Amino acid sequence: MARDKDVFIVLNADGTGKWTRYDSDGRMVKGESYKNGAWYYFDTATGKMAHGKYYRDGAYYYYDTATGIMQYGEQTIDGDEYYFDTETGAMVTGEVERDGRYYYYDDETGAMLGLGEQIVKYAEKFLGTPYTWGGTSPDTGFDCSGFTQYVYSNFGIDLDRTSSAQRRQGEAVDEDDIMPGDLVCYSGHVAIYVGNGQVIHSPQEGEVVKISNMHMMSIITIRRFTN
Repeated sequence: MARDKDVFIVLNADGTGKWTRYDSDGRMVKGESYKNGAWYYFDTATGKMAHGKYYRDGAYYYYDTATGIMQYGEQTIDGDEYYFDTETGAMVTGEVERDGRYYYYDDETGAMLGLGEQIVKYAEKFLGTPYTWGGTSPDTGFDCSGFTQYVYSNFGIDLDRTSSAQRRQGEAVDEDDIMPGDLVCYSGHVAIYVGNGQVIHSPQEGEVVKISNMHMMSIITIRRFTN
């Protein structure tokens, strides 16, 4: 046992390798515990220190696998990216805005969605935005290439301004290999593939950003981007 101010921290001798904590009166500490500028959590039934991704009080939290210290912000767990609120430590799901950009996390698992899925989620925020010739923002309205340029820019992807220039960017993919988030290019028009044979786009004067069949026009090329 090692003395640390007015509490003791001991390692169980039952072979589990789990830490427990006792106060200066020898009582096992359970629940949340603050020590030396860091938060820990001890199981309310067993008193064992939480490590890794841990569910409690209706949310997931993440505790360092070695020290048990609660972690905040971006964390990589088993190869997936997660985000834990920088104030509460609770795992976030759905849409998160930070540092001037939007990110999207699975509503159930909390794992960050793939880039293509995130592009689609963000694009769908602007459904119903009016078409404006030369428009490049949700405040002024979008034309087709202004819409795609705006959406991709949220993910650090810099598209050229015109549809003809955009169809020369990125990597060409076959229609059989199309994935959500790919740019679908037509003659004088561009759209974003959302899945199930559909695209989201800003069509023409008098219309709004909407979802349509990807074969509404003859496809010239399909382009894929990575950030």
